[in-house]
Amino acid sequence: MLQQGSLVWVEVVDPKGFHRKCRPAVVISPNPDADPENIVAVAVTSTFTKPMPETHVALPWDPSGNSRSGLKRECYAVCNWIVRFSSVDVRQEGGFVGDKALKRVLSKLPIVTD
Repeated sequence: MLQQGSLVWVEVVDPKGFHRKCRPAVVISPNPDADPENIVAVAVTSTFTKPMPETHVALPWDPSGNSRSGLKRECYAVCNWIVRFSSVDVRQEGGFVGDKALKRVLSKLPIVTD
């Protein structure tokens, strides 16, 4: 069951609208089961520069995959890279990013309108 803060793998378009790639995303919809055809998330990246942009939030990870998120390398939620998808588009469900990371993601979101 998906919930706000769930990590899912879904095919998304890059921020410039060109290349499609299956990547992790953090669900930000408050209740994704209420509208499974319109789930909103932020994309996750493992490619980044230092210093980290203000729009990025570090997610829990562990090289053996033993973190709550299931991520095996350093990754960041990109809070201004909003993606929308249907529950049938989810390729794989991961773990949960945790309350602390979710709170930081939600606090950095731009105003999202339909």
